[in-house]
Amino acid sequence: GILGGEDVDIYQARMPPSPVLGDWCELRLPFSAFVLTSRGYVQHSQAMNLETLKEVGLLVADKQTAPFELEIAEVEAFRFEDEEAERDAKVAEMLRLNEELGYAGV
Repeated sequence: GILGGEDVDIYQARMPPSPVLGDWCELRLPFSAFVLTSRGYVQHSQAMNLETLKEVGLLVADKQTAPFELEIAEVEAFRFEDEEAERDAKVAEMLRLNEELGYAGV
């Protein structure tokens, strides 16, 4: 991997829960929102190589020990043009949350 010695590179992005508990929501998360991490710590900015992408996974990491439910209707990949990402309110919010958590501009 990029960090050396690792078999895989792990990129993470924050995905907030639905604004209304129990309601479906559409989540559009651009690949640019993902940052390279090592053991949960954000590393220097490194773009994800989409040519080598093999897996996508989800992890609940809120440190809460409570029952939860996650239903996924569909996952698809798409490309954003820069100006589209700026106009899409949901994408703008994802990028803002990632920056707030230190996942941007590293």
